[in-house]
Amino acid sequence: RESDAKRHQLAVVRSACGDARPVSTPMLSAFDRTRATSKLLRHPKLAPYQAQLKPLEPQLSPHSARLLDLFNLYGPFVPALVPALPPLLPHLDVLLDELPHLEPQLEVFVRHSATLLPHLDDIAPLTPGLRPHLPALASSLPRLEPYIARLVPHLAALLPHLGPLLAGLDFLEPSLEQLTRPW
Repeated sequence: RESDAKRHQLAVVRSACGDARPVSTPMLSAFDRTRATSKLLRHPKLAPYQAQLKPLEPQLSPHSARLLDLFNLYGPFVPALVPALPPLLPHLDVLLDELPHLEPQLEVFVRHSATLLPHLDDIAPLTPGLRPHLPALASSLPRLEPYIARLVPHLAALLPHLGPLLAGLDFLEPSLEQLTRPW
């Protein structure tokens, strides 16, 4: 769709200029949303997931046009993403806007989704601020995984210092257990 291509171009330009404002989903008519949702749910690669997706149809409807456009790019992640869809739905607009930035590390984040999904309410609003740290965060995620539950509530405060913290993770890792211990 032409409007989706323009929205993607706008997102790329905004990110290059350091503008963190999300590029939101366009307002589609009810007919267009229904048609796009119907196409999305009938997609051959989604056939095994019909039972899981059908109850989510009302929540998927506003995003279905964008999901349908992106589906061919992210088709390999469908088996991991469909079961994770219910907790993703409230944040889908933000996550779809951030997808061009998340794409290079998407495989790592999907692999660790069981650890990250319970904390999505805290992480999703901070995703624009995490952009410069995504490569380092993705490579450090396996080492940080045991401490995620204790670190995420403090992520907003840690964000300005995240670069040096991730760079010094080799030094900090032996002390992470004590540093993240509840007081």
